[in-house]
Amino acid sequence: MNHETITQLSVHGTADMQDDRHLAERASVGDEDAIVMIMRRYNQQLYRLAVAIVCDKSDAEDVLQEAYIRAFGRIANYSGEGRLGGWLASIVRNEAIDRVRLRNRRSEHVAIEADLRRPLNDDNLPLNRACADEVFSNPEIQVERSDIRRLLEREISQLPERFRAVFMLREVEELTVEETAEYLGIPEATVKSRDFRARALLKTRLGEQIDASMPQTFTFLNQACSSLIERVMNRLTKHE
Repeated sequence: MNHETITQLSVHGTADMQDDRHLAERASVGDEDAIVMIMRRYNQQLYRLAVAIVCDKSDAEDVLQEAYIRAFGRIANYSGEGRLGGWLASIVRNEAIDRVRLRNRRSEHVAIEADLRRPLNDDNLPLNRACADEVFSNPEIQVERSDIRRLLEREISQLPERFRAVFMLREVEELTVEETAEYLGIPEATVKSRDFRARALLKTRLGEQIDASMPQTFTFLNQACSSLIERVMNRLTKHE
């Protein structure tokens, strides 16, 4: 990458952060257009992060809704340092971890956080079949398993938690290494190593089908996106 390209990316990143600060300032005084713009900008990324942790699409939507309510209730606390997406991701991550803990009726908050932050272990990494079974227990989804997108989603769901979260943000959502590190609160080197291992695990099972199908996995667009925004806006209005 040449110097000019690096400079362009740096300027673009600065502009995005300035736009984030402007939107956050507007949202903090109740500007509904700004709130909707923030959700439309980050819904896809944050939904995929939630799915990576809770392993349930319905729960992921609930997590996102509750996280937004919390976030917009204290968005005045967003300092403008760092990306708004990273600030929102920390709220989504904590909400998702709490959801898993409550769902299983035992304290897993520490265990999940520890797994997300655990150093890479190269040996004998088990597939998370319980997670995959939970996501794909719906009979309708079982019928669609022949579709490569569904198959890929299932394989991603079987990755160990710490790999799944990195992979979802890096390869599915196509965030940068820096952004992924910020979202998950881990070093950039850890993001790179976990992404590499996740791709290796998946390619062993699926080969070249991964690259062609990646952008279509765990989508949260159009009607689902609009429906979530409507629910959040209705709740925020009631709180006024």
